Amino acid sequence: RLAFSYPNQIPCSKAITDLIYTFDKYFNTVETNSIKKSVMIKSSVNDIWNHVSKITSLNWLEGQKSTKFLSTKKRGVGAIRLISFEDGSNVEEHIVGWHPKKYFSYIAVSGLPLIAYHATISMNRTDNGVMVTW
Repeated sequence: RLAFSYPNQIPCSKAITDLIYTFDKYFNTVETNSIKKSVMIKSSVNDIWNHVSKITSLNWLEGQKSTKFLSTKKRGVGAIRLISFEDGSNVEEHIVGWHPKKYFSYIAVSGLPLIAYHATISMNRTDNGVMVTW
């Protein structure tokens, strides 16, 4: 068995154990969860894309007071929106993925009680209509 030492003569294996203990002691493990919901819609991809890609038209979102652009860019990667809610809270979201008539992805950068939030709305044509997944 090999044992390496630091200049202060602590065996390497103990130093690593101490580092792991210190990391565990001061940093919480991040738990990741995901939720996925899909619905089949009997419509065309064009019609659905035209509806969901209007990223400030969120009249379907419960509790939403208003949504506005914070960026000059209105579509595609780099567009930024601010959703204001009736309770006074605001959520800022940035578009980080955009493939017309396929999907768009966004991240929330402020306003949610989460460490990280990433969502994708996608659509796939099937024989029965369009499968939309969020």
